[in-house]
Amino acid sequence: MITPFDTNSSIRFIVYFLYLLADFIDYLYLLLKIYRVLCFTKIVLDNFPLANPYRGIFSVIRVITAPYFKFWDKVFKLGTGSFDASGIIGFQALSMLIDILLHCKEYCKIEAEYLFNTLP
Repeated sequence: MITPFDTNSSIRFIVYFLYLLADFIDYLYLLLKIYRVLCFTKIVLDNFPLANPYRGIFSVIRVITAPYFKFWDKVFKLGTGSFDASGIIGFQALSMLIDILLHCKEYCKIEAEYLFNTLP
């Protein structure tokens, strides 16, 4: 008979939870990578003077990425200079978050494998 406090069932639950967490992190990782491509596209298009940012797919990219870059503009008030580096800082922060998520996913999988191998 399995009781709620059985060690094997508790370990199996933790292993199952860690795998679900790793899958969730994997989906979030993929979405953030897609968003990073959109942010990169917006940064590149802002530096091309002949590209019309208010036309077609470019306007969609601008609308999707505008709140993220506005946040970084508010965080880093760098003055009224001619070059705004807050977008680059925001892009780098997004890349660091993607890196952290990748390491968290790998850690969850390693811990789940370790716990699964400790089961009798």
